[in-house]
Amino acid sequence: MRVLVTRPEPDAARTAAALRAAGHAPLVAPLARAVPTGAILPEGTDGFVVTSPNGARDLIDALAARADAARPPAHAVGARTGALLAVAGFSEVVVAEGDLAALAKRLAGDPALSGKRLVWAAGEERAGDLAAMVGPEGPQIAAVALYRMAEETALPDVVARALQAGELDAVLHFSALSFVRFADLVEAMGLGERARALAHHGLSPAIVKAAQVRGYPLVVAASSPTEADLVES
Repeated sequence: MRVLVTRPEPDAARTAAALRAAGHAPLVAPLARAVPTGAILPEGTDGFVVTSPNGARDLIDALAARADAARPPAHAVGARTGALLAVAGFSEVVVAEGDLAALAKRLAGDPALSGKRLVWAAGEERAGDLAAMVGPEGPQIAAVALYRMAEETALPDVVARALQAGELDAVLHFSALSFVRFADLVEAMGLGERARALAHHGLSPAIVKAAQVRGYPLVVAASSPTEADLVES
C-alpha cells in the first residue's frame, strides 16, 4: 500500500521505516516542523508532564542548558515519549496509554500527586486543557510552550502530484491538529475529493471525530494509540 506520512521529522523517518518493514511504500512529506520557543522552565517543580516526543526533546534541551542537573519525575503520554526521557536520564518515568485522556486519568487517579506542582512541557498548540481534564483534586499543572509548529502554507508538490495521479492509497494521521492541517491544505488546492477517496488511519478517536466533521468517513482509529498499531491498521 502507498502511504502518506505527514508528521514532522525525525519521527516521520521512523514511521516510514516501520511501514517499509511491513511491506508498504511510504511517501514522507512533513506538513510542519517543530521550532523551539526559547521559553524558560520555572524553578521548583515537583515533576514534568510530557505529551509528545517534540516536548520531550525540547524539555531535555531546556534542562541541559541549566546548571541544575536535577531530573524530577516525568509523566509521559506514551511509550515513545517515555523512552526519550528515560534515555536522557530521568530516573522515574511514568508512562500512560498513549493519549491525553489516558494521561489525565492517570494523573488524577494518583493520590500521591494531589497538590503537587507539575510543569507541562507543551507546544503552543494543544489538543486539550490537561489541567481541566485532571481536575482540582489532582496535581496543579502549568503549561510551558517549549515549541511551536511551523506549518507548510501549501501542500508539498510531491503530495499534490501523487494525489492527482492516483498514486496514494492511505494517509496516517498522528493528531487531530495535524489532520486539520492536512485537510485545510488539500481543500485549498482543490484536492479534497481525491483526498477523501483515500483510506485515512488515525492514532486516536479524537482524530476520527475531527475527520468526520470534515467529511472524511473512512478514518479508522488504531486499536491502541501507538505507532505500531497505527502501521498495522
